[in-house]
Amino acid sequence: MADNKEYLVRGALLFCSHGCIPGFLDLQRDHGVYTKKELPMVHEDDNKVGSNIHEGCFGLCSAEGCPSDIKIIRQQVPDEAGNLVEMVSEGTACTPVIMQSWKEPHETVFFDDGGAKKRALTTDSFLMCTYGGRIDPLTSGQENA
Repeated sequence: MADNKEYLVRGALLFCSHGCIPGFLDLQRDHGVYTKKELPMVHEDDNKVGSNIHEGCFGLCSAEGCPSDIKIIRQQVPDEAGNLVEMVSEGTACTPVIMQSWKEPHETVFFDDGGAKKRALTTDSFLMCTYGGRIDPLTSGQENA
């Protein structure tokens, strides 16, 4: 792949522009498609809250109109060196609402998911939350393999 793009896999670190901490991209079941490092790849429809993006995974939401109550969140997050540190925040708990597939999936790399042709995701792909947050990958998930 050109332009230093990497394919996204289970465990990619994500960040929402209205969130306060990063969260991880999850994959409840793999699609049977793997990178050379044998990591399960994700596709454009892996955007479900609860199975791919967990409620509260971005900590607190700064978007206007986010309907959650004020909460205090204590969470272990990785610092720049990869060490886990505790972060304590107070505000509106993140409850993402994702209504569309990932934007900017790979243009030419497709794979079959139960008979449907799906495009692979890269580090250029992103999601939009209904509350206005843009969810971008910070890592591909392949860095520790």
